[in-house]
Amino acid sequence: MRTILIPVFIMALVGSACQKRNTFSVDATYCYRHLLPLIQFSVDYPVDLQTMPPTAGQRNQTYNYFFKSDAGGNEIESISFGYLSLDSTEQEANMEAIIGQMEESYIEAGFDLSDTFTGTQEFDGKSLKMFRCTGTIDRPQYDLSGTYRVQTLILTPEYYNNGLMITMMARDDSPIQSYEDFAEKGSISVLWQTLEIEEPELSPEG
Repeated sequence: MRTILIPVFIMALVGSACQKRNTFSVDATYCYRHLLPLIQFSVDYPVDLQTMPPTAGQRNQTYNYFFKSDAGGNEIESISFGYLSLDSTEQEANMEAIIGQMEESYIEAGFDLSDTFTGTQEFDGKSLKMFRCTGTIDRPQYDLSGTYRVQTLILTPEYYNNGLMITMMARDDSPIQSYEDFAEKGSISVLWQTLEIEEPELSPEG
């Protein structure tokens, strides 16, 4: 059974330019059914990516999790979409605190980390709060084995009191060989390139 060890992962292998895609959409009904904060968005994803959607009727940490594995079942690339609360007068401090806890979370999950960064950095032409690291792990029982490049981004849509937390992960034998490659290489870049955050609609409960 696959287990997500830490908030939001991201992985996938390179796909061809003409590769077929599906669309994943989150609306108010989806958030209500899965006990998730309201953030309406959509992404396209290559059909060869597997998904791990949340469980209806239970409180979930992610809106969805997309991944690609090798023949042995270990992940090569993954991307997940999670959230964090921004409904606070101390929003900036809260984001810094959450990002600061990520390094400890990866270490507790069994990663041997190097090249860590916490703070604000430019990615794909945008200045974003983020956590970056390179981590080595050998835990095939959790479908993770190898050295991975990890990047968590926090987006703060103006329409919502919650931030969208996107975590991308790619093994060192994937097409993604730098943090900037997350924007344009591998299968998971398709999700980043097609991400659209929409204005909120009324929730089904009100």
